[in-house]
Amino acid sequence: ATGTLDFQTMRAFTHLCMFKKANPKKKMTLYSVLCTLVIVMIVVWMLIFGADSTMIILLCCLGVLFLLEVFMYFKLPKIRYRSLGKMKDVTNEYTFGEDAVEIITKGEEYDGKCTEMYSSLSKVMETSNYFYIYQNQMQVLIVDKSTVVGGTAEEIRQKLSTYLRENYVICKY
Repeated sequence: ATGTLDFQTMRAFTHLCMFKKANPKKKMTLYSVLCTLVIVMIVVWMLIFGADSTMIILLCCLGVLFLLEVFMYFKLPKIRYRSLGKMKDVTNEYTFGEDAVEIITKGEEYDGKCTEMYSSLSKVMETSNYFYIYQNQMQVLIVDKSTVVGGTAEEIRQKLSTYLRENYVICKY
């Protein structure tokens, strides 16, 4: 299996960090609809009963929160991808063994090989497209499930979940 630090991968990872187990598209749509409804309700309230300073502050706060969420959903993945610097488009090849995963890193400026014991991993989050294997809170290995060869994603899930138990999370999307 492989994982490439390209824009699509970074966008999926950013959305995973934002919404945890929930489907990012559905959650963002729900949030947008709810914010719009509340904004419309506040504006109607202000038209009927007058512009109260509390309502104006509430409207401004809600507008800022909505813009922040939109920024994080659409713009933050681009920022995170650009921040990779020389790690952009680096490819990791993963070989899952009995008690460890071997990682071979290939890129323009990075080449390397290491072995990570399953018992040393802190968490795994699985979506329909990726395994996010947390070495610690700051380092994540991203495995694209569509690149699995010589086995199946189910076999990888069984190996990792055996070691991580409650720290193995299957997301609903």
